[in-house]
Amino acid sequence: MCLNKAMNLATSELIGAANLVNKQIDLYEAVTSDKIMTIAQDIFRKENSNTLYYHAK
Repeated sequence: MCLNKAMNLATSELIGAANLVNKQIDLYEAVTSDKIMTIAQDIFRKENSNTLYYHAK
């Protein structure tokens, strides 16, 4: 667990946001099912999909 915290701190420092580690849990807890649905509806659209059809010979 300590290694995980150290890795998170190092990654946050690398992107210039070391304080992000202290806010991470609050950010996770702020996610709601409505927010997830809103993002999912934007991402998973028919025009964003690719379909591969397999046909028997």
